[in-house]
Amino acid sequence: MKKLIYLIVSILFSLQLQAQSTDWTEVKGMETLPKDVSFAVENNDLYYAVSNSETNNVSVFKLINGKWTQVGSDFTVSKPTSITSFVVSKGIPYVLLGVNNVNIMSVSLFKFDGTSWKTLGNQFVSDEYMMATNMVVYNDVPYIFVIESKYQSKATVYSFDKNQWKVLGTPGFSKSQFFDGKMVVWGDKIVVVYKESAGNKRYAKMFNGSKWESFEGGDAFSDGKKFMYIVSSYPNQLIVSYKDASAGNSPKCFKYENNKWKDLNNSELATIQTRYVQAVNYKGKTILFYEDATNGNTLFIKENSNGSWSKAISFSNTPYNLYEAFVTETGFYLYVKDATDNIKLFKYNK
Repeated sequence: MKKLIYLIVSILFSLQLQAQSTDWTEVKGMETLPKDVSFAVENNDLYYAVSNSETNNVSVFKLINGKWTQVGSDFTVSKPTSITSFVVSKGIPYVLLGVNNVNIMSVSLFKFDGTSWKTLGNQFVSDEYMMATNMVVYNDVPYIFVIESKYQSKATVYSFDKNQWKVLGTPGFSKSQFFDGKMVVWGDKIVVVYKESAGNKRYAKMFNGSKWESFEGGDAFSDGKKFMYIVSSYPNQLIVSYKDASAGNSPKCFKYENNKWKDLNNSELATIQTRYVQAVNYKGKTILFYEDATNGNTLFIKENSNGSWSKAISFSNTPYNLYEAFVTETGFYLYVKDATDNIKLFKYNK
Protein backbone atom coordinates (compact mmCIF):
# COMPACT_ATOMS: atom_id res chain seq x y z
CA MET A 1 0.00 0.00 0.00
CA LYS A 2 2.84 2.42 0.91
CA LYS A 3 4.48 1.74 -2.46
CA LEU A 4 1.19 2.42 -4.23
CA ILE A 5 0.71 5.70 -2.37
CA TYR A 6 4.31 6.71 -3.16
CA LEU A 7 3.74 5.88 -6.82
CA ILE A 8 0.54 7.95 -6.96
CA VAL A 9 2.21 10.93 -5.27
CA SER A 10 5.19 10.67 -7.63
CA ILE A 11 2.91 10.60 -10.67
CA LEU A 12 0.91 13.59 -9.44
CA PHE A 13 4.11 15.54 -8.72
CA SER A 14 5.45 14.66 -12.15
CA LEU A 15 2.22 15.80 -13.79
CA GLN A 16 2.38 19.06 -11.85
CA LEU A 17 5.91 19.73 -13.09
CA GLN A 18 4.83 18.88 -16.64
CA ALA A 19 1.94 21.36 -16.35
CA GLN A 20 4.31 24.03 -15.12
CA SER A 21 6.76 23.35 -17.94
CA THR A 22 4.02 24.00 -20.49
CA ASP A 23 3.34 27.39 -18.87
CA TRP A 24 7.01 28.42 -18.87
CA THR A 25 9.69 27.69 -21.45
CA GLU A 26 13.34 28.17 -20.59
CA VAL A 27 15.09 30.47 -23.05
CA LYS A 28 18.21 28.79 -24.39
CA GLY A 29 21.56 30.51 -24.65
CA MET A 30 21.89 31.68 -21.03
CA GLU A 31 24.58 29.12 -20.19
CA THR A 32 27.50 31.21 -21.46
CA LEU A 33 26.46 34.58 -20.03
CA PRO A 34 28.49 36.44 -17.41
CA LYS A 35 26.91 36.31 -13.97
CA ASP A 36 26.33 40.06 -13.68
CA VAL A 37 24.33 41.35 -16.62
CA SER A 38 21.46 43.76 -17.16
CA PHE A 39 18.56 42.47 -19.27
CA ALA A 40 16.17 44.41 -21.47
CA VAL A 41 13.15 43.02 -23.30
CA GLU A 42 11.17 44.66 -26.08
CA ASN A 43 8.29 42.62 -27.47
CA ASN A 44 10.01 39.24 -27.98
CA ASP A 45 13.51 40.62 -28.53
CA LEU A 46 16.01 39.93 -25.74
CA TYR A 47 19.11 41.99 -24.99
CA TYR A 48 21.73 42.14 -22.28
CA ALA A 49 24.43 44.65 -21.34
CA VAL A 50 27.58 43.95 -19.36
CA SER A 51 30.49 46.11 -18.16
CA ASN A 52 34.06 44.97 -17.59
CA SER A 53 35.40 46.44 -14.35
CA GLU A 54 39.03 45.93 -15.43
CA THR A 55 38.87 47.56 -18.88
CA ASN A 56 35.81 49.83 -18.36
CA ASN A 57 34.44 48.38 -21.61
CA VAL A 58 30.67 48.03 -22.01
CA SER A 59 29.13 45.45 -24.38
CA VAL A 60 25.55 44.92 -25.53
CA PHE A 61 24.19 41.73 -27.12
CA LYS A 62 20.91 40.69 -28.77
CA LEU A 63 19.59 37.15 -28.97
CA ILE A 64 19.13 36.33 -32.68
CA ASN A 65 18.13 32.82 -33.74
CA GLY A 66 19.32 31.39 -30.42
CA LYS A 67 22.73 33.09 -30.60
CA TRP A 68 23.90 36.18 -28.73
CA THR A 69 25.06 38.73 -31.32
CA GLN A 70 26.89 41.90 -30.31
CA VAL A 71 25.23 45.24 -31.02
CA GLY A 72 27.99 47.40 -32.49
CA SER A 73 31.39 47.26 -30.81
CA ASP A 74 32.43 47.71 -27.19
CA PHE A 75 32.42 51.28 -25.98
CA THR A 76 34.67 52.58 -23.25
CA VAL A 77 34.38 55.20 -20.53
CA SER A 78 37.75 56.33 -19.18
CA LYS A 79 36.52 56.09 -15.59
CA PRO A 80 35.37 53.05 -13.56
CA THR A 81 31.75 52.37 -14.47
CA SER A 82 28.73 50.27 -13.56
CA ILE A 83 25.46 49.80 -15.43
CA THR A 84 22.65 51.61 -13.63
CA SER A 85 19.85 51.03 -16.15
CA PHE A 86 19.47 49.36 -19.55
CA VAL A 87 16.50 50.04 -21.84
CA VAL A 88 15.59 49.18 -25.43
CA SER A 89 12.99 51.37 -27.14
CA LYS A 90 11.90 50.91 -30.78
CA GLY A 91 14.87 48.61 -31.31
CA ILE A 92 17.36 51.20 -30.01
CA PRO A 93 19.43 50.25 -26.92
CA TYR A 94 20.23 52.85 -24.24
CA VAL A 95 22.79 52.22 -21.48
CA LEU A 96 22.89 54.43 -18.39
CA LEU A 97 26.20 54.28 -16.53
CA GLY A 98 27.25 55.29 -13.06
CA VAL A 99 30.75 56.73 -13.45
CA ASN A 100 33.42 57.48 -10.86
CA ASN A 101 34.40 60.89 -12.25
CA VAL A 102 37.49 61.99 -10.31
CA ASN A 103 36.12 60.51 -7.09
CA ILE A 104 32.73 62.14 -7.71
CA MET A 105 29.95 59.85 -8.85
CA SER A 106 28.38 61.00 -12.09
CA VAL A 107 26.14 59.68 -14.84
CA SER A 108 26.64 59.04 -18.58
CA LEU A 109 24.05 57.88 -21.10
CA PHE A 110 24.92 56.06 -24.32
CA LYS A 111 22.67 55.32 -27.28
CA PHE A 112 23.27 53.05 -30.28
CA ASP A 113 22.60 55.00 -33.48
CA GLY A 114 22.55 51.97 -35.78
CA THR A 115 26.27 52.10 -36.45
CA SER A 116 28.08 53.03 -33.24
CA TRP A 117 27.54 54.07 -29.62
CA LYS A 118 27.12 57.79 -28.94
CA THR A 119 27.10 59.79 -25.71
CA LEU A 120 23.95 61.86 -25.25
CA GLY A 121 25.03 65.40 -24.43
CA ASN A 122 28.21 65.91 -22.45
CA GLN A 123 30.05 62.81 -21.29
CA PHE A 124 28.79 63.50 -17.76
CA VAL A 125 25.27 64.81 -17.22
CA SER A 126 26.48 66.87 -14.25
CA ASP A 127 29.78 68.00 -12.74
CA GLU A 128 28.14 67.72 -9.33
CA TYR A 129 27.71 64.47 -7.41
CA MET A 130 24.95 62.54 -9.19
CA MET A 131 23.64 59.02 -8.77
CA ALA A 132 20.85 57.67 -10.96
CA THR A 133 18.18 55.23 -9.82
CA ASN A 134 16.87 54.22 -13.25
CA MET A 135 15.89 55.37 -16.75
CA VAL A 136 12.87 55.21 -19.05
CA VAL A 137 12.43 56.17 -22.70
CA TYR A 138 9.12 57.65 -23.86
CA ASN A 139 8.40 59.03 -27.35
CA ASP A 140 12.12 58.70 -28.16
CA VAL A 141 13.07 60.92 -25.20
CA PRO A 142 15.20 59.40 -22.38
CA TYR A 143 14.44 60.35 -18.77
CA ILE A 144 16.72 59.69 -15.80
CA PHE A 145 15.74 59.77 -12.11
CA VAL A 146 18.68 61.04 -10.05
CA ILE A 147 20.04 62.09 -6.69
CA GLU A 148 22.19 65.22 -7.18
CA SER A 149 24.17 67.22 -4.63
CA LYS A 150 23.30 70.46 -6.46
CA TYR A 151 19.71 70.01 -5.24
CA GLN A 152 20.52 68.75 -1.72
CA SER A 153 20.10 65.13 -2.92
CA LYS A 154 16.38 65.65 -3.40
CA ALA A 155 14.41 63.95 -6.18
CA THR A 156 15.14 65.29 -9.67
CA VAL A 157 14.28 63.99 -13.14
CA TYR A 158 16.17 64.98 -16.29
CA SER A 159 15.05 64.54 -19.90
CA PHE A 160 17.29 64.61 -22.98
CA ASP A 161 15.30 66.71 -25.42
CA LYS A 162 16.52 68.70 -28.45
CA ASN A 163 20.10 67.56 -27.87
CA GLN A 164 20.45 68.79 -24.32
CA TRP A 165 19.70 67.66 -20.77
CA LYS A 166 16.82 69.53 -19.12
CA VAL A 167 15.28 69.28 -15.67
CA LEU A 168 11.72 67.96 -15.86
CA GLY A 169 9.51 70.30 -13.87
CA THR A 170 11.04 71.55 -10.62
CA PRO A 171 14.47 70.24 -9.56
CA GLY A 172 14.66 68.74 -6.08
CA PHE A 173 10.88 68.32 -5.82
CA SER A 174 10.97 65.94 -2.84
CA LYS A 175 10.72 67.44 0.65
CA SER A 176 13.99 65.90 1.80
CA GLN A 177 16.81 63.67 0.60
CA PHE A 178 15.43 60.67 -1.25
CA PHE A 179 16.64 57.15 -2.00
CA ASP A 180 15.30 53.83 -3.20
CA GLY A 181 13.40 55.41 -6.12
CA LYS A 182 11.76 53.93 -9.19
CA MET A 183 10.47 55.66 -12.35
CA VAL A 184 8.07 54.23 -14.95
CA VAL A 185 5.93 55.35 -17.85
CA TRP A 186 2.20 55.02 -17.10
CA GLY A 187 0.05 55.83 -20.10
CA ASP A 188 1.30 59.26 -21.20
CA LYS A 189 2.70 60.19 -17.77
CA ILE A 190 6.06 59.83 -16.06
CA VAL A 191 5.59 58.35 -12.57
CA VAL A 192 8.09 58.14 -9.71
CA VAL A 193 7.95 56.42 -6.34
CA TYR A 194 10.63 57.17 -3.76
CA LYS A 195 11.45 57.05 -0.08
CA GLU A 196 12.43 60.23 1.79
CA SER A 197 14.92 60.39 4.63
CA ALA A 198 12.63 62.63 6.68
CA GLY A 199 10.20 60.29 8.40
CA ASN A 200 11.14 57.37 6.12
CA LYS A 201 7.97 58.02 4.14
CA ARG A 202 7.30 56.94 0.57
CA TYR A 203 5.65 59.11 -2.04
CA ALA A 204 4.15 58.50 -5.48
CA LYS A 205 4.22 61.45 -7.88
CA MET A 206 3.26 61.92 -11.52
CA PHE A 207 4.35 64.60 -13.98
CA ASN A 208 1.30 66.33 -15.45
CA GLY A 209 3.17 68.12 -18.27
CA SER A 210 4.28 71.11 -16.22
CA LYS A 211 4.81 70.01 -12.62
CA TRP A 212 5.00 67.02 -10.26
CA GLU A 213 1.77 66.26 -8.42
CA SER A 214 0.43 63.65 -6.01
CA PHE A 215 -2.00 60.93 -7.02
CA GLU A 216 -5.68 61.40 -6.34
CA GLY A 217 -6.87 59.06 -3.61
CA GLY A 218 -3.97 59.85 -1.30
CA ASP A 219 -0.69 58.17 -0.56
CA ALA A 220 -1.33 54.60 0.60
CA PHE A 221 2.34 53.77 0.98
CA SER A 222 3.78 56.08 3.63
CA ASP A 223 5.12 53.50 6.12
CA GLY A 224 8.92 53.45 5.97
CA LYS A 225 9.00 49.76 6.85
CA LYS A 226 7.42 48.81 3.54
CA PHE A 227 9.75 47.77 0.74
CA MET A 228 8.32 48.78 -2.61
CA TYR A 229 8.58 47.78 -6.22
CA ILE A 230 6.57 49.57 -8.88
CA VAL A 231 5.61 48.20 -12.29
CA SER A 232 3.90 49.79 -15.26
CA SER A 233 2.32 47.08 -17.36
CA TYR A 234 0.01 46.52 -20.28
CA PRO A 235 -2.64 47.58 -20.88
CA ASN A 236 -1.96 50.92 -19.20
CA GLN A 237 -2.22 49.73 -15.59
CA LEU A 238 -0.12 50.65 -12.58
CA ILE A 239 0.66 47.96 -10.01
CA VAL A 240 2.55 48.51 -6.76
CA SER A 241 3.87 45.55 -4.79
CA TYR A 242 6.11 45.30 -1.74
CA LYS A 243 6.97 43.20 1.26
CA ASP A 244 5.68 44.74 4.47
CA ALA A 245 8.13 44.40 7.35
CA SER A 246 5.50 45.75 9.73
CA ALA A 247 3.25 42.77 8.87
CA GLY A 248 5.61 39.82 9.10
CA ASN A 249 7.21 40.45 5.68
CA SER A 250 3.99 39.53 3.92
CA PRO A 251 3.48 40.67 0.30
CA LYS A 252 1.11 43.52 -0.48
CA CYS A 253 -0.33 44.51 -3.87
CA PHE A 254 -2.22 47.62 -4.96
CA LYS A 255 -3.58 48.74 -8.32
CA TYR A 256 -4.34 52.36 -9.18
CA GLU A 257 -7.88 52.26 -10.54
CA ASN A 258 -10.71 54.84 -10.75
CA ASN A 259 -8.50 57.50 -9.14
CA LYS A 260 -7.66 55.48 -6.06
CA TRP A 261 -5.34 52.74 -4.87
CA LYS A 262 -7.22 49.44 -4.81
CA ASP A 263 -6.28 46.80 -2.26
CA LEU A 264 -5.95 43.51 -4.18
CA ASN A 265 -7.33 41.39 -1.34
CA ASN A 266 -4.09 41.55 0.65
CA SER A 267 -5.72 39.77 3.61
CA GLU A 268 -5.33 36.52 1.63
CA LEU A 269 -1.56 37.06 1.54
CA ALA A 270 -1.14 37.82 5.26
CA THR A 271 0.27 34.41 6.25
CA ILE A 272 3.06 34.48 3.65
CA GLN A 273 6.57 35.47 4.73
CA THR A 274 8.63 36.58 1.76
CA ARG A 275 12.13 37.78 1.02
CA TYR A 276 11.40 39.32 -2.38
CA VAL A 277 8.16 40.07 -4.20
CA GLN A 278 7.05 41.48 -7.53
CA ALA A 279 3.63 41.76 -9.14
CA VAL A 280 2.77 42.47 -12.78
CA ASN A 281 -0.39 42.81 -14.81
CA TYR A 282 -0.60 40.52 -17.82
CA LYS A 283 -3.65 39.83 -19.99
CA GLY A 284 -6.11 41.04 -17.38
CA LYS A 285 -4.53 39.15 -14.48
CA THR A 286 -2.34 40.37 -11.67
CA ILE A 287 0.44 37.81 -11.30
CA LEU A 288 2.42 37.77 -8.07
CA PHE A 289 5.89 36.24 -7.73
CA TYR A 290 7.43 35.79 -4.30
CA GLU A 291 10.18 33.88 -2.55
CA ASP A 292 8.59 32.05 0.39
CA ALA A 293 10.85 32.41 3.44
CA THR A 294 9.12 29.49 5.21
CA ASN A 295 9.77 27.13 2.28
CA GLY A 296 13.49 27.59 1.68
CA ASN A 297 12.86 30.78 -0.35
CA THR A 298 11.23 28.67 -3.06
CA LEU A 299 9.74 30.82 -5.81
CA PHE A 300 5.93 30.72 -5.88
CA ILE A 301 3.30 32.22 -8.18
CA LYS A 302 -0.26 33.40 -7.48
CA GLU A 303 -2.80 34.93 -9.87
CA ASN A 304 -5.62 37.40 -9.20
CA SER A 305 -8.19 37.82 -11.95
CA ASN A 306 -11.53 38.06 -10.11
CA GLY A 307 -10.61 39.70 -6.81
CA SER A 308 -9.22 36.60 -5.10
CA TRP A 309 -5.79 35.03 -5.21
CA SER A 310 -5.34 31.56 -6.68
CA LYS A 311 -3.65 28.72 -4.85
CA ALA A 312 0.14 29.14 -4.79
CA ILE A 313 2.01 27.18 -7.44
CA SER A 314 5.69 26.37 -7.07
CA PHE A 315 7.54 27.80 -10.06
CA SER A 316 10.04 24.93 -10.07
CA ASN A 317 11.42 22.20 -7.86
CA THR A 318 14.77 24.02 -8.26
CA PRO A 319 15.23 26.98 -5.88
CA TYR A 320 15.59 30.25 -7.79
CA ASN A 321 16.26 33.81 -6.69
CA LEU A 322 13.83 36.25 -8.30
CA TYR A 323 15.43 39.20 -10.10
CA GLU A 324 12.85 40.74 -12.42
CA ALA A 325 9.73 40.10 -14.48
CA PHE A 326 9.55 41.73 -17.91
CA VAL A 327 6.11 42.39 -19.42
CA THR A 328 5.75 43.58 -23.02
CA GLU A 329 2.87 43.79 -25.50
CA THR A 330 3.79 40.40 -26.95
CA GLY A 331 5.74 38.57 -24.27
CA PHE A 332 6.26 37.92 -20.58
CA TYR A 333 9.66 36.86 -19.26
CA LEU A 334 11.03 36.00 -15.83
CA TYR A 335 14.70 36.56 -14.93
CA VAL A 336 16.00 34.37 -12.09
CA LYS A 337 19.28 32.94 -10.81
CA ASP A 338 19.98 29.53 -9.31
CA ALA A 339 21.93 28.81 -6.14
CA THR A 340 25.28 29.27 -7.91
CA ASP A 341 24.24 32.56 -9.58
CA ASN A 342 23.73 31.02 -13.00
CA ILE A 343 21.24 33.06 -15.03
CA LYS A 344 17.94 31.56 -16.15
CA LEU A 345 15.35 33.26 -18.33
CA PHE A 346 11.84 31.84 -18.76
CA LYS A 347 9.06 32.83 -21.17
CA TYR A 348 5.39 32.56 -20.20
CA ASN A 349 3.38 30.61 -22.79
CA LYS A 350 -0.21 31.36 -21.81
